[in-house]
Amino acid sequence: MTGGSPAERIAVTGTPGTGKTAATNQLDETAVTHLNDVIRDHDLYTDRDADRDSVVTDLDAVRDHIGEWTGVLESHLAHHFEADRVVVLRCEPTVLEDRLE
Repeated sequence: MTGGSPAERIAVTGTPGTGKTAATNQLDETAVTHLNDVIRDHDLYTDRDADRDSVVTDLDAVRDHIGEWTGVLESHLAHHFEADRVVVLRCEPTVLEDRLE
């Protein structure tokens, strides 16, 4: 990709609770893939972590499932996928702690 070209694949990542979903929900005309929904909807995980109420993602299965994607990929795992640009959201730790309580 050359400088100034539009990015076809943008990964939005960050610690859970930083606002990735809220931020990407503001993108009206862009195809946004909420990767965590895809992982759960298509059983793209190898195990469940009951203590954290989460799943252990099978990244290879996710790569196979999404294939050559375009648009915006949103997840705390988005940085594991090839992208033209990566956006990392951060949040002040005390605000993040309040959000996750």
